Amino acid sequence: MKQNLKNQGQVVLMVVLTMLVGLTIATGIFLNSLSDTQLTTTEENSERAFNAAEAGIEDLVKDVDTNFNFGADTVIDVGSEKATVVADELNTFDFIVKQNSVATLFLDTTPKPTKVTIYWTDKSDPEQYPGTCNEGDGGAAGLIIQKWQNNGAAVTTEAYSPFDCSLANINFNSSNDGSTESFRSQITLSIDANDSFYRIRPVYSQARIKIVSSEGGDLPAQQYVITSTTKADSGETRAIEVTKTRPSLPEIFDYALFSGDTLVK
Repeated sequence: MKQNLKNQGQVVLMVVLTMLVGLTIATGIFLNSLSDTQLTTTEENSERAFNAAEAGIEDLVKDVDTNFNFGADTVIDVGSEKATVVADELNTFDFIVKQNSVATLFLDTTPKPTKVTIYWTDKSDPEQYPGTCNEGDGGAAGLIIQKWQNNGAAVTTEAYSPFDCSLANINFNSSNDGSTESFRSQITLSIDANDSFYRIRPVYSQARIKIVSSEGGDLPAQQYVITSTTKADSGETRAIEVTKTRPSLPEIFDYALFSGDTLVK
């Protein structure tokens, strides 16, 4: 009798243990499923917020040149979400420009300086500063600068040799020592009231080109930084930042010939 009771007790204990193991497994599966559901929901909300922020950028980026209140938040409805978009002007010019490519200095908005100083060829970069002074590829960079005006005046072009590098066979203007800013060369140009933009082309080599107002103030807007932020109803926040260059003529236009009449050889 005692043996039967003992066996029955063992059976009950095994049943209880089995139930506990089963309950533990079921609880684990439930918690994992709940965690996966929460993660999926979070990812969906995050993606929705990101898409709304992206749509806010796309809506404003096409109009930023002509129709935008810089520095102020603009709220855009994107489906069921709202994107807060803010754009700021970049009033600096500091780029590495490939050989024979063109960078544009815009002078058509305020603040408009009366003089600018152009530095080029970063002395710390051996690709820009080869130490040679030869005409042709691989030598120190010179600059060709086109001045475009907004009053219908003809485009004027000037070319500048690198500092301490006068080439006998070309009619380039000389430049000054730019070492105060760690550059090889620099020139200072006066800005006329009708000047709209300068197109600047490095020849012989690529060059880092830095341009500053000689009076120490800002340049007119050269680029725009646009930030779009969206917060989903669930609390997820996503933001996108885009840097937009201002529209300018393609490089091929510097080599194109325009005529209002028939061209004659």
